[in-house]
Amino acid sequence: TMEEVIPCQHSFIKTFKHGKAFVKKDSKWIVIDTKNNALIKPENGFDALGKEFKTGEMTVRIKDKWGVCDANGRIIVPIKYDQIVNYEDGYAVVNNNGIRRATTKNRNLNSVLRSVQLKGGSWGLVDTLGHEIVPLVEEYDEVQNFYGGYAPVKKRGKWGWVDKKGDLATTFRFDAFFGYK
Repeated sequence: TMEEVIPCQHSFIKTFKHGKAFVKKDSKWIVIDTKNNALIKPENGFDALGKEFKTGEMTVRIKDKWGVCDANGRIIVPIKYDQIVNYEDGYAVVNNNGIRRATTKNRNLNSVLRSVQLKGGSWGLVDTLGHEIVPLVEEYDEVQNFYGGYAPVKKRGKWGWVDKKGDLATTFRFDAFFGYK
């Protein structure tokens, strides 16, 4: 027979992972365990959830700013950025004051959305302690996440790489960056 484990008191419950789940209660997102114990109080909850990452972290929003929390709801990247573009291996690509632009492709007079890109603003990289490894500065056109100890950064249309201390490892001389394999 089936029995009720979590009472029907939440407006939405995400899938339990490692004994915890994000639930929406009274317009706020909080984290509960399998016994329905709240790990964070509703008054400290989040207004919205964003992308969930394979390691259990989640982008979260309070008012109009984003950050990253762990599976327990503990903030690991401060909620002070306009966008969290990516989070991987303990580093978040962050942006303030960027503009989202949609690119489309026309097919038989119908416009098909291809992608949405974030352009401009200040780009940076933040670790899980909230340290800005690559400080948010408007000099970078774009920043990508670390791979193999280096992160690609674009400045005035050219790509270069920075290390995990934020120091430039190469000059800005590459015309394109196509990702990692």
